[in-house]
Amino acid sequence: MVEKKRNRKIKYPTLICSAAGAFFCGFSANWGSQLDRNGNVAVTDLYSWLIPFLTACVLTPVFYLVVEKLTGIEASGDRLVSHSNKKAPDAGQQLQRGWKKLFQSQILRYAIILFLCWLPVFLAVYPGFFAYDATDELQEVLTGQYVTRHPLLHVLMLGKTVSGIQKLTGSYNSGIGVYVLAQMAIMAMLLGWTIQQLRTRAGRVCGLLFYGLFPVIPMYVLCTSKDMPYTAGMLAVLVLLCRMQRGGCSRRGEAEVAVAHADVVSSTASVARSKAVADTEMPKAGHFPLSTASLPALAFALLVMAVFRSNGVIVLVLFLPILFFLVQKSSRKKAVLLAGVVLGAYVLLQSGLNIVLKPESTNAMESLTVPIQQLARTWNYSPELFSEEDQETLFEILPEESLALYQPKLSDLVKAGFATENFKKDPAKYAKLWTRIGIKAPATYLNAWLLTSYGFWYPGADIDVYNGTRCYESSSYFSCETEGPGRRDSKLPWLEHRYEILSWTDTVHKIPVVSLPFSPGALCWCYVLGTLFLIASGNWRKAAVFSPVCLNLLTVLLGPTYLVRYVLIFWFALPLYLSICVGVCYTSKDNGKSGKFCVKAEKQAAGNLPDGSLFGKAFHESKD
Repeated sequence: MVEKKRNRKIKYPTLICSAAGAFFCGFSANWGSQLDRNGNVAVTDLYSWLIPFLTACVLTPVFYLVVEKLTGIEASGDRLVSHSNKKAPDAGQQLQRGWKKLFQSQILRYAIILFLCWLPVFLAVYPGFFAYDATDELQEVLTGQYVTRHPLLHVLMLGKTVSGIQKLTGSYNSGIGVYVLAQMAIMAMLLGWTIQQLRTRAGRVCGLLFYGLFPVIPMYVLCTSKDMPYTAGMLAVLVLLCRMQRGGCSRRGEAEVAVAHADVVSSTASVARSKAVADTEMPKAGHFPLSTASLPALAFALLVMAVFRSNGVIVLVLFLPILFFLVQKSSRKKAVLLAGVVLGAYVLLQSGLNIVLKPESTNAMESLTVPIQQLARTWNYSPELFSEEDQETLFEILPEESLALYQPKLSDLVKAGFATENFKKDPAKYAKLWTRIGIKAPATYLNAWLLTSYGFWYPGADIDVYNGTRCYESSSYFSCETEGPGRRDSKLPWLEHRYEILSWTDTVHKIPVVSLPFSPGALCWCYVLGTLFLIASGNWRKAAVFSPVCLNLLTVLLGPTYLVRYVLIFWFALPLYLSICVGVCYTSKDNGKSGKFCVKAEKQAAGNLPDGSLFGKAFHESKD
């Protein structure tokens, strides 16, 4: 009776995480549906708050019970003990040193398979998806007039490659094709390395099928936008962190298994000896060992993440303190050194490019997307809130003809007319204008921001921000085109047509269930709920591994609109993320089965258990 009472005690960390997930789902579902249906959230309506609140109250106990069921907490009140499969194939490995290991044959086999899977798509859309500002970036190189709107390193990479091959062959298509093929090869190696981290055969097969065949992956692997190298850098960071996290847990896990086994089958003396082994000086479970060999790879991945998108710098700056507290205390000096090297390299690289290329600055316009959209919405919906003086001040930075172009879900048209030079003369003056108007119309400001971001967190959102322009019909899912000076020369028109349907129409996106893997909002729910699950089960360091994904989401919420390419990491990190979550469920359930654990742990340590889970047993560390 005492044991049952103890097990039924409410676990407040689990309850708090369950409530957080329930409130997120309740409000995002209700407010997202209002935005999608009505174009605004009726924030003054009681039901806009009451219905999500009641929904969250219903979901909280459901989520709580689900977490307990998945983690097997009700079966054992003790702290979970990790499995050690040291001798199992590909499991429990320490962080491998040197670049030579990256190109071992298994990774190369995965890369070749992925490249062959993408090759028909390349032939169908030859020379590739030359879209999303690619023409502007090429023109910057051809004219020598650069702007800071696009990452200068990507401008040079893309522009110099395409223009250089064009000079040799006389064809822009050849230049675009060479760039796309090179990107395909690099991404195939990176994703092959990622697949290798999935610790079961079933998990690796599923990862290979997902990366090779799910349409979103080849869409962007064959796209020349800056989003692909940015996502590649972030994915490399995640893989390195997962490998370090496993390395920090394996030795402690082996000691804990030895202790658990000794408690059942050994004498008192054996138990004492085993406990002595466990009590020896070891890294605290869950803390990352930041080895000297791992520093160059991690520094390079972080630098790539920072230089290929402007919000990557913000993600980097916010992530470095998290990394400092994740690593072992003995490694924190290395973490500080890493931060200094990466930030220093970024500053030197950007400064050098600015000195050489002398680009025109557009940073103010890009960073003020949300305030610009808020002022434009208020002007169009409630112009009476602006006094004559306010109108004059507003027109100094946003001409009236630009304000007339306001679209609720897209700020690009209004933003294009922003007078950056006038703003730089007296930023405080315009900040006061924004504040004054915001006090008068807080609901308008809130809706202006939500309408440009709700597609990231509402699964049912229509990605229709460009509908009616260019080739977009009922969907703006992807720019499935080859912009000038390139020219589409499809070798497989039937496959090209399938990608055009997925990109420009809502045929697929209106199918229940089938549309969910394509939805940024659905994957956002997956990451948010999965992260809260990891925290509730005590694995907060595993959740912290994916903090760059969460930080990226927070930065794009302040962007000009919602598009798949801004949260591309949702798809590319998904197999790795699921392996973490399902691995925690598997480990927790097995550890909760009293009387069977030690035998099972002993067999796993000997590598005698077959793969029995889809992604499970992926990361058999101890709980944080």
